[in-house]
Amino acid sequence: MSARSHLIKAQYVSAKRDRDGKNEDIIDRVKWLEAALDKLDTTRIKRKDPELEVCKKNDGGHCIVTGVANPQVCHIIPFSFNNSDKNTKKTSLFSSTIFSMLGLPGNKETEDAITLLHQGKGSLDKQWNMICLSPSLYIWWGHAYWAFKWLDATPLTDDTKTCKIRLQFHWMPRNIKRDPTASFYLKDLPDLEEQIKHCYGSEPYLCNEQNCQACYGTKGIAAHNVESGRPIRTGDIFTIIRSTVDVPLCRTMFDIQWAIITSAAISGGALVPDELGDFSFPPGDYRFSYEDIQDNVEADEDTQSRVQSWVDQNSPEPQQEL
Repeated sequence: MSARSHLIKAQYVSAKRDRDGKNEDIIDRVKWLEAALDKLDTTRIKRKDPELEVCKKNDGGHCIVTGVANPQVCHIIPFSFNNSDKNTKKTSLFSSTIFSMLGLPGNKETEDAITLLHQGKGSLDKQWNMICLSPSLYIWWGHAYWAFKWLDATPLTDDTKTCKIRLQFHWMPRNIKRDPTASFYLKDLPDLEEQIKHCYGSEPYLCNEQNCQACYGTKGIAAHNVESGRPIRTGDIFTIIRSTVDVPLCRTMFDIQWAIITSAAISGGALVPDELGDFSFPPGDYRFSYEDIQDNVEADEDTQSRVQSWVDQNSPEPQQEL
């Protein structure tokens, strides 16, 4: 997964404001911050085996999507968010912008979950932040080729201490690689919609273009259920079981994952997985301001609603649960 870097490197920067100072001042602040972070301990802790085993038990020891045995136990939000003092501090720097950037509910449950992103080393290494996936799906998840959309959670009739959580699977569109510093205008949204018709997962799409690079780039990414042989399609619903007390935390992790992967896919981030996995700060020649990011996202509600409209329009009706 590459959620953390996508937030840090979100380069939606408007005209520089007076209170930010000169470009040189901004660069100096970033360099100062980098130097301060370099003084922190970079020793990384290891994953907790007991938490992994709980997740395996919850998911029946199989990939929840394909049914493949011997799955990988994957973190929904990357373990690297807080597996060292340095990474924990980095995460804390952008946690306050998560609500405005991702549109998460502004309630106490969500705030508590966000706090865990930087509460201390290993605070995300919990079974409520884990899920069992096949090795290939795990890799493609990190490349923003697909995502889970949280649907709902209902208590089991015979045991209110546990809940059934329904997740909807979505293959992501293959977009063109874009200049991260380029401006984007509302009038460009219709063109964007046309450019993201090709989806990973061998989703059916009639393309009349000869030697289409988008067709070529998506046809090698697909998955199927090992028992039925049925292809995994956008809209398929999968069920996991988690403790009722952990549902709010689990939901926030999936909500963050959904928001970031859809953003990365639409922006063309899936075509540069090496950059998505880079947890460093932006180069010094970028004009960088967390306040700019927050101000512009909050102010441009129309853009948010248009993008959300695209997501809603491309969210199919739930198919059968697998």
